[in-house]
Amino acid sequence: MFLVLSGLSFAAFAWSVVYGSFTGLSFFGDKGDLALLVLTTLFFIVAILKAEASRAPRETNSQTR
Repeated sequence: MFLVLSGLSFAAFAWSVVYGSFTGLSFFGDKGDLALLVLTTLFFIVAILKAEASRAPRETNSQTR
């Protein structure tokens, strides 16, 4: 779920950058783009940490056998 949220927020950020480069107008503004990029990064970090946490017990059990 967090990986999907990360992808969607990155797509919104990329759309904002492309829109701004073609029109000369910023849709979210500089601070809004920064906040969106930070939110994208946080969603991605949470997704990776959750994936590692769910994978870690299986690796630990297989190594102890």
